[in-house]
Amino acid sequence: MGTTDFAYNTTYLVFVKYTINTSGADECKLWVFNSGVPVDETAAGTPEVLNSSTNGQDIIDAIALRQGAQSYKVSVDGIRVSTQWVDLVVPVELTSFTAITDNNNVLLNWSTATETNNSGFIVERKSTNSDWQSITFVNGKGTVTQAQHYSYMDKNLTEGKYYYRLKQVDFNGSFEYSNIVEAVISAPAKFELSQNYPNPFNPSTKISFSVPLSGNVKLSVYNLLGQEVQNLVNGFVEAGNHTINFDAKNLNSGIYLYKLEANGFVQTRKMTMIK
Repeated sequence: MGTTDFAYNTTYLVFVKYTINTSGADECKLWVFNSGVPVDETAAGTPEVLNSSTNGQDIIDAIALRQGAQSYKVSVDGIRVSTQWVDLVVPVELTSFTAITDNNNVLLNWSTATETNNSGFIVERKSTNSDWQSITFVNGKGTVTQAQHYSYMDKNLTEGKYYYRLKQVDFNGSFEYSNIVEAVISAPAKFELSQNYPNPFNPSTKISFSVPLSGNVKLSVYNLLGQEVQNLVNGFVEAGNHTINFDAKNLNSGIYLYKLEANGFVQTRKMTMIK
């Protein structure tokens, strides 16, 4: 039996190999890894446990994994059975994948329990009337046995239902798809021009506005004399929530007005630029 001490609250990868010998003793080997995964049995090194017993069996007699005391609990999951070492390695164990709507953005969060040879994740999106398309690549952590957490914000989406999936890619080019999650971007209930942020600002700030109906929109910045100093939007805009970046590096410090005009709706707000 092995004598290695294992840490509490730690994830380990356990390999068990059972060799049936009809003319002699069956052989059972067990390896435990806390980081990295060997490519084959030779690279795995000396087993933590090696036992030979039960002569002349032509089927597996029994394999048991149990803890030696009741004071702490051991949880075993992700069990895979194969006759090939390479088939037993779980490249990436995805534990969660969620999509959260934030105005006209969708925040994707996902976590892994372990990763092996993980190059990264291709985030794919489709809508009701479109096919799957790649929108970004998020680097993986290679080979780790600790939990990892990832996130990506899909920004400035128009009204509709969207579907997302992860294409996990290994360094050798093999890949596997995750489950599919969905998010719905709804049109806002009313026209609205929000206060810019940050305010005061230097030299840039973000201006957000909401339009419940698609149509022509004008968003402009004026000085206190009523003169237009910069036009930010002037044309057709889909219904939804929108954010525009305003760069005032060529303007003097002072108070400016910004005005939204859309489908008969007009709203004006103040902002302050301080250099």
